[in-house]
Amino acid sequence: MKTLPEEKYKKEYSEESFLSKLAQNFKTVGRKVILPALELYITLRGDRIKGSQKVLIVAALGYFVTPFDALPDITPFIGYSDDLAVLMATTYRIFKNMPEEKRSKIRDMAMNRTRKMFGQG
Repeated sequence: MKTLPEEKYKKEYSEESFLSKLAQNFKTVGRKVILPALELYITLRGDRIKGSQKVLIVAALGYFVTPFDALPDITPFIGYSDDLAVLMATTYRIFKNMPEEKRSKIRDMAMNRTRKMFGQG
């Protein structure tokens, strides 16, 4: 996967825009996209994260927020596949050297949030 132009997409991100996109589109986007987005959001809000990791997370969430990306989000079904790829690749990069206990805690928090949005299952 090509690297994100961090400067471009970090300008697109704000906590307000991220939460608004989730609220407006969570049923369209689906659990598979929401979960890694929430994992990154929760990680970003944590207190022990390196500056370079923050930039990467903000860029990935900015890519998710912006409707102008490789596959436009208005395209049914496939419109969020590029967003998912970016979110998954970023989640992998951030989580790969993180202690398992911390990863589990973040995943549990994200799963609880998605259950509130989508219900059980």
